[in-house]
Amino acid sequence: MRFNAAVPLDQIEPPERSEKLHPYENEETETTNDDELPEWEAFRQSVGTEPNKPLEVAENGTGYELVDGDRRYRALTENEADTVACFILEDGEDLSESEREAEKTMRMITANEHRKESDKEQKARAVAKFCGPWLLPPGERITDERRMSQTAMADKVGVAQKTISVWQNPLRDKYPLRDALGGKASGNYPDADAVQVIDETIDYLERGGDEGSRVVPIGQSKFVANEISDMEGVGLNEIRNEAKKGAQEGWDENRLLTNLEKNYAHNETEKIEESDFEEGMLNGDDLEFEDDTVPEPVDDSTEEEEETETEELDLRTEMREFDLEVLVDDDMASSADELKTRNLQAVSFEDEAAQLFVAMKEKYDLSDSDLMKKFVEPIFVDTAVAHLEDDV
Repeated sequence: MRFNAAVPLDQIEPPERSEKLHPYENEETETTNDDELPEWEAFRQSVGTEPNKPLEVAENGTGYELVDGDRRYRALTENEADTVACFILEDGEDLSESEREAEKTMRMITANEHRKESDKEQKARAVAKFCGPWLLPPGERITDERRMSQTAMADKVGVAQKTISVWQNPLRDKYPLRDALGGKASGNYPDADAVQVIDETIDYLERGGDEGSRVVPIGQSKFVANEISDMEGVGLNEIRNEAKKGAQEGWDENRLLTNLEKNYAHNETEKIEESDFEEGMLNGDDLEFEDDTVPEPVDDSTEEEEETETEELDLRTEMREFDLEVLVDDDMASSADELKTRNLQAVSFEDEAAQLFVAMKEKYDLSDSDLMKKFVEPIFVDTAVAHLEDDV
């Protein structure tokens, strides 16, 4: 609900971006763009002391907080207006404080989506309050629980899902460890409990906890975050435990990463090679390996019967013939180059497939197993059936 009222301009508190940057100030260099100054001057004059469209504000206890109309507010300030017509947003009495904050934040995101941004980090923080609370320090969140998926946010604001993800990049760059730890939580995204673990881990890594020393030096957060992200098999709780131990025992970042890599990390090759036997036992390279298995005794009474079954089996079994080509030296060289090219193509395909897999997870908000069942397995089955039919 909202109603019209004339509000003294000095009682309206602008968002942080209004105090930080001029509406036509270059974001990257923070210097005035001379080509755009005439446009701003024309806009300021058109506003005068009473804009055609009222500002949108919300009560904050001491006055009003500006929700929509940042550029009009600045123009009114420069034109020395005393009062301004406003839509005052009324929050329902049945809403909690966190719900009122969420509603106000969503209004700001929606109202400012299609105009020139003056502070990308502010938009990142507003979006993260809904879609990625673990990217924010504890005091800046509405709640520890994710309130909305990126897809739902995109539908509400009217942009692509990828845009919602891109909007959060300033926070990922500012808090790389939070981003990396969020990726180590189980499930599609960190739940409220995992967010608490992330906060504890950050406290150990960057402040040393209550009695320890910080593990990650200033300036090394991005490096440590990248290393942690690349570790397969390392979970969020394991990182928290090692960070706590490191803070208490005075580790540096290298000691932390070494312990995580040694005690918890693994890669796909290691998982495939794990077995109860050594590789040399299979191919005969291990000269000391002896096959000490004892052959089972043969029952003479059933030997003739088994031979008959073997003959019948041979009659029913058809061996598929393959043409074998003998390669000369030139052919071998050519084949090696071709094999290298195929390997590079395969790696490229795997990277693209991995990116597509992550994008599909985000878009449909599915777990790895659900995504496999819904999309990957049907494609595999259809393709396999088609190949088998071709062979018949």
